[in-house]
Amino acid sequence: MIRTQFGKSTRRPLRIGLIAGSLGLLGIIGLPFLTFAGSAATLGAAAVYAGIGVKTHQTQSIDTGITYLNDTTQWYRSMVWSFWPLRILDPHSSFLNSLELSGRNLAVLSRSTRRAEPDINQILGSIGFATPTRPDPSLSHSQLQAALFRQLPNIDRLVNIFYPSVSQWNQWIGRTNLPTWLVSSSHWHQFQNDSQLLTEDIQDVRTMLPMVTKMIPTHGTRRYFLVYENPGELRSTGGFMTAYSYITFQNGHLQPIHSHNIYSLQSHIRYRPPAPLPIHTWVYTPIWHLRDSNWSPNVPTTVQQMYKFYNSMPHAPHLNGVIFVNTWVADTLLKDIGGITMPKTYHNVRITSSNANYEMEYIAERSHLSAGSKKKFIGTMIHFILHKVAHAPVPVLLRTFQGGYQSLNQKNVLFYFNNPQLEAMAKSHNWAGTVDSHVHGDYLEVVDDNLGGHKDNFYMHYHITSRIQKIGSRYRQTTTVTWTNTGIFDNWLVVPYSSWVRFYVPYGSRLISLKGGDAVTQAYTNAQLHKTVFGNHLTMPARLNKHQPPTTQSMTATYWLPKDINMSRYVIQKQPGIQVDHETVIVNGHHLKPFNLYTDKTISLLPSHK
Repeated sequence: MIRTQFGKSTRRPLRIGLIAGSLGLLGIIGLPFLTFAGSAATLGAAAVYAGIGVKTHQTQSIDTGITYLNDTTQWYRSMVWSFWPLRILDPHSSFLNSLELSGRNLAVLSRSTRRAEPDINQILGSIGFATPTRPDPSLSHSQLQAALFRQLPNIDRLVNIFYPSVSQWNQWIGRTNLPTWLVSSSHWHQFQNDSQLLTEDIQDVRTMLPMVTKMIPTHGTRRYFLVYENPGELRSTGGFMTAYSYITFQNGHLQPIHSHNIYSLQSHIRYRPPAPLPIHTWVYTPIWHLRDSNWSPNVPTTVQQMYKFYNSMPHAPHLNGVIFVNTWVADTLLKDIGGITMPKTYHNVRITSSNANYEMEYIAERSHLSAGSKKKFIGTMIHFILHKVAHAPVPVLLRTFQGGYQSLNQKNVLFYFNNPQLEAMAKSHNWAGTVDSHVHGDYLEVVDDNLGGHKDNFYMHYHITSRIQKIGSRYRQTTTVTWTNTGIFDNWLVVPYSSWVRFYVPYGSRLISLKGGDAVTQAYTNAQLHKTVFGNHLTMPARLNKHQPPTTQSMTATYWLPKDINMSRYVIQKQPGIQVDHETVIVNGHHLKPFNLYTDKTISLLPSHK
């Protein structure tokens, strides 16, 4: 009897223990799934409410989505905590480390969102979203545009609030490999690429917004002279100036933009100085015109010369700055969006990155369209490009924005502002097209001005070789530029090439020889830019048919560098309008790694210069 009672008394606690242990084990196993389900559900609710808010233009739905995002953070933190048994079993688990890092990133995102919520509501309310205090905000297109411009400072603040969180998430996404049962490797890899692209785009926006915000006035008028340059006919600042538009902001409203032929201004201009000698000699005009005024590679110098022409016109509208855009920008956009189809007026021609420049030339010079249709072609093309960009899916938008920013960095878009603060901003990002006058070291910019009036530069390739040799206590440099023209003579776009070539080198350099030119060499100092300049004329025969190899021509400048020059670095500036220079640098017989020059570059010459 005693034994039986003892057996019962021992079995009951054992059963209780087994039940408790089983429940505890189920809790340990099930809690991660429960908290994961909670995280997924609240995140899904956040996305749904935010999507509804954007679609219906209701800020209250977006606020509800933000609340659910905060709940997601709590659920996610609980999920991370629920994996503590695995941490005991594997203290160095990469999976758990990644999970904890993602939890911290989500917490940062949640805090950023809560901090930004008032600005989000203010921005959305101003651009037409319904708010509790403004239930029916009906705005016209121009009102919406002006409201958006007025909100640029708030948008700038929002971007700076969210960027650290986005950057952290991008780092986590780039380092994490999710299991294939959860997502396929190809889809995850594409998501990693899109995340990287988004992060870079937000960083680009952070860079651009302060300058854009200052460009657009909330009150008053700002007018910028937009110049379209053709890099097929290369000039110092990017190409021959073919057309222009006014970009005018009035009280935050962008006024309609119309393009005009640059020649249409000529009859109104009263300022007619003698042309620079190379223009006089090879363009065959003794008078300098506005269309040829971008002769200096230093954009501020060029703009001051342009202003002399422009301001001589009676009743010319006041300008606050000049923006240069060359047609490589259109090529970049067309490549990103997959091309456009022009309207019936232009015979529904398909415009792509590979034929855009040809079609623009054909419309302007060889088509049988009316003068008005020819004049409107560029503006119509830009309108269709922007319309397609505005309706593009997110991945295409991200790619397009990055392409536009790349055009800025590769000097296909250049700015000059009368406002010193804006000009300083443009210079700080290398968007002002300035020749660097404060280089403490070796320096080179080769400037090629096509004076033949044709479009050979669409087919031209450049290779620049710099040979630097120490002789005694001095340095001698030999710079060779080689042109390769793959175009075939058609007496329209491609003809024998005629250009004026200048070498901008360190101030105080002394010319030894300049070979490959067919005119009297010019050698002088430019005190304003703190540079010495060597120049001569280049004539290059044309390739007559496809069976002939591409034609090549070289020009070589040999010169002594200044005695006291710092040879630890070499600054090479790229001429705007050239897509890429192929560069080779040889120092004391030592070949540095060849590189392609897409924008200005500083090279370390240590220790090879010794």
